[in-house]
Amino acid sequence: MSAPGRSLAVALGVLLALSGCAGRPGPARVSGSVEEAGGVSGSVEAGTLVCRPELRPPAGFGLVETASVEEAGRVGIRRSYRDPAGRELHATAGISGEFSEGSAEAGTIGLASGGEAVLFGQGSDWIAIWVLDDGCGTRTVAGTGMDRGAFLALVEEAGVAG
Repeated sequence: MSAPGRSLAVALGVLLALSGCAGRPGPARVSGSVEEAGGVSGSVEAGTLVCRPELRPPAGFGLVETASVEEAGRVGIRRSYRDPAGRELHATAGISGEFSEGSAEAGTIGLASGGEAVLFGQGSDWIAIWVLDDGCGTRTVAGTGMDRGAFLALVEEAGVAG
């Protein structure tokens, strides 16, 4: 694996260790169970913002992990998917961190919801990063085990790019 690929893999590993996700798009203010709000089990205070990744799993990708992380005033969510070929997609919302650390900027992609995401990566490791002003902040979709063209096609199929 190349140095930028290792950096992206390390960044994804840190992200996986620290973060969490759910599957319905957009944030929601909830009380009670994070699980009821589309995250993993755990209680949240009334009015807590639960941030949900904006990704519909592409055909052939199955959910392998959902995790959440409490941040100041919100719960960030991460969902991880894998296909039978071993390719992975990881979607996050509301999780702080240094995504793409050490990876080369590779342009921008248009988002289906409007705006743009910055694309980082090379080889078989890619990540798109954007920020929304809705209390959840940073969103990411990362892919491993695929080239740039396959990643871009998958994020479009997943309803993120368009």
